[in-house]
Amino acid sequence: GEFKGTYEDFHKFVLEEDLRWIMANVSPSSPDNPFQEYEFRVKRKDGQIRWIKGKSQTLFDAQHRAVFITGTNTDITEQRVLTDQL
Repeated sequence: GEFKGTYEDFHKFVLEEDLRWIMANVSPSSPDNPFQEYEFRVKRKDGQIRWIKGKSQTLFDAQHRAVFITGTNTDITEQRVLTDQL
């Protein structure tokens, strides 16, 4: 309920080192590559760190301008913990 849906608000929740990695390694969407998928950590208000898998799709108009982005963020913390234990 704290996330307001803006890039600035997204940046406030993502751990700084993960945000730097996203900015350096996730290429911008394009008409040829409209899908994005990446994992990152967020810090909740109670201080708990959670792993998130983000997936998005950007829609482009006829002039190849981004007009809409839709996506999901899924908490995958339990999966990451189990994978790390294996």
